[in-house]
Amino acid sequence: MKSVLNVPFYISTNNKHLHVLRVFIDLFNKHLPQQKLHILGYDHPTYNLPLNCEFISMGKQGSINEWSTDLRKFFLNCNDPFFIFGTEDAFIYEDVNVEFINYLIELAKINKNIGRIDLRNPPLYHYITSLEKSFTDTWGNWDLLKLSKPKDLCYITTQFSLWNQKYLTKYLQNGLSPWAFEGTARQARYDKDFDVYLIDKNYPMKSAEGYTNGIWTEKNKWYHLLDNKIKEQVFN
Repeated sequence: MKSVLNVPFYISTNNKHLHVLRVFIDLFNKHLPQQKLHILGYDHPTYNLPLNCEFISMGKQGSINEWSTDLRKFFLNCNDPFFIFGTEDAFIYEDVNVEFINYLIELAKINKNIGRIDLRNPPLYHYITSLEKSFTDTWGNWDLLKLSKPKDLCYITTQFSLWNQKYLTKYLQNGLSPWAFEGTARQARYDKDFDVYLIDKNYPMKSAEGYTNGIWTEKNKWYHLLDNKIKEQVFN
């Protein structure tokens, strides 16, 4: 099984979350040990990063309402037509099915209408979907679901997804907080050019909301996986 993704993996962080980033990296390297991680942030962490991590400073950090501005500039100028993007406050807590994701990447490259494929285990009761296709293959039984237009309001998210660069930058406009960015789903649900897909059963990635409003959350899923050194330096 191939252990490296065929697209870059990007996460965003900020100066107040550099301790959260440390937890994210430890879990990332346990479940994607050979994958390069591109970190989009501002001030470089004072601790040493593992060799597979590239920290990209986007300059001076602005207000939360400018969260999208520097990210948009970066992604408009990157040479990646597809990539995985999410934020550092969601933690991967099981091994990632790289081969499965690489299959989805090829699917997205062939089908130009795919704007985003959600890679993690989403709370499907929040979504209004239609069944696109059922599969029984290398990864067992799984369904490819498509969000229903214009009923669903989950077209835009900061959760880990395979993104079409054109789709992300279409809605990642300047001057948006993460929550305002997700609010652009109200426009995206009428998008005639792009669709959004989810996986049901046999998810290629499992992640948990690890840090919300200054509080560590869902620790039962990820805390026991951390190295003792990280536990001591971040939580004590």
